[in-house]
Amino acid sequence: RDFQSRLQRTGYFSSVYVTISNNPEQASRVPIQVAVVENTQRKMKVGAGYSTDQGAGVELRYEDSLTFRPGWRSVSILKLEQREQSASTRVQMVPIAYGFQPIISAEVKRTDIQNDQSATGRIVGQLQRIRGKTELNLSLDLNYEWSRTSGTDTSDVSSLPFNASWTRRDLDALMYPRQGYVINLQGGGATDLIFSNTPFLRLYARGNYYHPLGARGTLLLRGEIGAVEASSSDNIPSDYLFRAGGSQSVRGYEYGSLGIPDGDAIVPGRYIGVASIEFMHPVAPGWQAAVFVDAGNVVDDIRDYQAKLGYGAGIRWASPLGPLNFDLAYGEADATWRVNFSVGSLF
Repeated sequence: RDFQSRLQRTGYFSSVYVTISNNPEQASRVPIQVAVVENTQRKMKVGAGYSTDQGAGVELRYEDSLTFRPGWRSVSILKLEQREQSASTRVQMVPIAYGFQPIISAEVKRTDIQNDQSATGRIVGQLQRIRGKTELNLSLDLNYEWSRTSGTDTSDVSSLPFNASWTRRDLDALMYPRQGYVINLQGGGATDLIFSNTPFLRLYARGNYYHPLGARGTLLLRGEIGAVEASSSDNIPSDYLFRAGGSQSVRGYEYGSLGIPDGDAIVPGRYIGVASIEFMHPVAPGWQAAVFVDAGNVVDDIRDYQAKLGYGAGIRWASPLGPLNFDLAYGEADATWRVNFSVGSLF
């Protein structure tokens, strides 16, 4: 089963079937039969969607299974959303020693979140290894960012961070789990000796825990914590800092609105803490009702941390694209009701 899963995840095959002999006379040496159907060599996909976090958007994706050399695969994506626009390409090579797969990617991205505008260019070298339920990524990110914050001056940041990311997924179902957990741990940073404006150390963890309640209900616990140790948040790429608020964070607050006030804008900060508890129960085939309480915030000084509360209720639909979530949430600090809409909840 693990062998079949690993073959399927390579992306080279549209279907994989692995069977073994059940003849007891062959118990010491069991023959394995593998049947595969190769993926289409080249694919073009177009998608469109909407979420309260990113607004309306379209995506154009091109996949090529014969890039440069046999066994190399590439994915190029053009994404146009109201708050973020990006163009990226990713080349995945054949595995090397110890099961690691080299990946090289490049991206240009523009964002406009809470009056904080930035344009980023980056080239990332990555080693990825997936074994069973565990994924390990080691990456080196050549990163240049230009930013302009409403009411303040413009700035540019160059950095060369190294990052290690470890993820484990242990769920009874990947799309609609009722039991199990997903956890992601990250650690990394940069030194000012090589390309980077400012040295920093970054530690981050997040997780989802699912537990059945009663015959059909599900309890979801979600948490997120992170810290960037540096003299200040100046000259640190925004992708390595933190924001909170929105449909996948603290509901009841605008996307990215929990951060550091800077002029007329909200900018990312160095410390984050978010926690959530949610109860879901079926009300019709494919539909669930949910109630939840979220709490969290982002600060630049850990002594200033004070969680902001959001709570409400919503509906979940098991759509063909993944869980579709519609929530009505009250942000206690803003004394405002907000609608949150998103598709998907796992990472």
